Amino acid sequence: WLSHLEAFETILNHVLALTAPVQHDAGIKAQQKIREDPKHVLSDKARTTMQNWPSVFTGISVISNRTTPPHRDTGGSIYDFDILASTGTHKKATLHIQDTGLKFGYQPGVVVVLLGKLLRHSVPSWSGGERVCYAHFMRGNVLDRYSHQKRSWIYLSDYPDVVLP
Repeated sequence: WLSHLEAFETILNHVLALTAPVQHDAGIKAQQKIREDPKHVLSDKARTTMQNWPSVFTGISVISNRTTPPHRDTGGSIYDFDILASTGTHKKATLHIQDTGLKFGYQPGVVVVLLGKLLRHSVPSWSGGERVCYAHFMRGNVLDRYSHQKRSWIYLSDYPDVVLP
């Protein structure tokens, strides 16, 4: 399963590196520390999974053919972005961001970068086929413990090469 996701995850890793470089770096540092396993706490299966884990994110949830009620994600930090990747054969779906009143088309191929712990979001329905969402998230406690990298809000000044009109 993980090997089939490698190219897809590489793209999403780059999306995070562009949108939240500090979070991306924290994810890489945390995973490197976990892979080192100096206290030998990882089982053989966990070690193999970590060696083959293609994502900078600490977790991926697969949501298949179900609605998602309004919610805020747990376990992350309010500063950390989630990436939601919509796949499947469905023809129509809408991602609602309740706290902003915004709604976005959420067909297959759409990728959303979202502060999931901060903003309530949902997908109340879909039509025209199978719906699969790969929800990528970071566990704040994992990043805090293993990356030792302070994460905060992202500002435009974090991107000095961006030319503004």
